[in-house]
Amino acid sequence: LVLTPRIDRTLLEAAATLRRSGFVMSVFVFGNDANLVQRRGQLLAHGVHSYSIEDRSQLSRLALVRL
Repeated sequence: LVLTPRIDRTLLEAAATLRRSGFVMSVFVFGNDANLVQRRGQLLAHGVHSYSIEDRSQLSRLALVRL
């Protein structure tokens, strides 16, 4: 489980490596990065799910998601 304000290249590479090693990964991004949609797509391509949290209402909805 990763909590971060942004997804950068280092995080992408580390998450992909951990996923290939058999770890189940989820990344929670707090805030809104300009490249967020693209980066989330790159994570998903490696089998890593990510969730964007921009405000409190999203936290409530996320509480209902089974990870």
